[in-house]
Amino acid sequence: MMEATLYWQLVHSHTVLAHLRNTLTLEDFCQQLRIFWQQPDISNERLLKILHLGNSQYIWPDLTIFCAFWSPAEYDSKQRVLTWIPGKDKPLLPFYSEHICMLRGQLLAALIQPKTLLSDIVSFSKQLPKVQPSGFIFHLSRCGSTLVSRSYARLERCRVLSESPLLTQLLLDPTLDVEQKSVALKLCINLQGRLYGEEQHLIIKWNAWDLQFWPQIRMLYPEVPVLLLIRNPVEIMASQQKLTGFHMVRHLMSGWFPELQMLSANTSIFSYQCAVLRLLLQHSVNVSGQSGVMILDYKNLLPAISVDVAAWFSLNLSLEEIQILTQSQKLHSKGLNQIFVPDTQEKQHFFSAQQKQQILNSCEQLYSLFK
Repeated sequence: MMEATLYWQLVHSHTVLAHLRNTLTLEDFCQQLRIFWQQPDISNERLLKILHLGNSQYIWPDLTIFCAFWSPAEYDSKQRVLTWIPGKDKPLLPFYSEHICMLRGQLLAALIQPKTLLSDIVSFSKQLPKVQPSGFIFHLSRCGSTLVSRSYARLERCRVLSESPLLTQLLLDPTLDVEQKSVALKLCINLQGRLYGEEQHLIIKWNAWDLQFWPQIRMLYPEVPVLLLIRNPVEIMASQQKLTGFHMVRHLMSGWFPELQMLSANTSIFSYQCAVLRLLLQHSVNVSGQSGVMILDYKNLLPAISVDVAAWFSLNLSLEEIQILTQSQKLHSKGLNQIFVPDTQEKQHFFSAQQKQQILNSCEQLYSLFK
């Protein structure tokens, strides 16, 4: 039997994939492959070569079977190719990129990484179940969005996509026109946001820089309730100095905030970050004027997560679920069982008077529009 056929059969065989998922050693993994492929004498090296060859080629899947197990993880805009991971695992880590890394650390997702052309999936997308998100979270970054998303991810009824790299990669792809981008985006939300088991609600937390694509996202999902998180600009900037986010480092990517490309190459990193925050605030002001948008300041975040935001997303929480959220809010959103210690006052006194004034000159007027 041809190697490509062996690989195709494997990635469509849910029972075998489930067995492979539970293997703890490479030897056990290879033995399961021998049994499935009825190749008792084939060596481990040969088995791994078949997998490597399959991973390096694009497959044409039977979507109704394939997508019930696999979920797209990343998108290569140069080749317009999707790479897939097992999709049934509930994302619980702060960011979806961490969820991908966690899965890649396991034998199954490390050794089997199917690839498909985006066009092949799009052409059969009508065969796939559609998912209507219960809520979108937009934010300025460092505004408590991870606390909100991770709190809801702990509920059995909720699946949360927290800053999915795939969705941003599609939005930033300059080779896709508006219609192609819209179709691909909706398709990948249906795939990544597929609900399993007890899950009933999909909540998507977008990257901060996805704010620039608000019109296109809203056009696709005009009825989805939106939570827009904001925060005092000084506190946001202080947080960025301690741990700089991806969007606060100078980028030359196509489609990445065109206004920033006009800044002088001699612009200091601090001034660049002020400019980024100002752009995010400008986009947030535009979003805030739209219907179906709830604006929430970081200082008012608790207990709004369990009350106002939950009601806004129509979650109808039980007393047990409220207790789960309450316990979640005591922990640091990006730490593992680390108790959260408020540091607002520390952030307000982080900068020199001159730096603080520069932040205020750049951003305070826009932030005041939310008050």
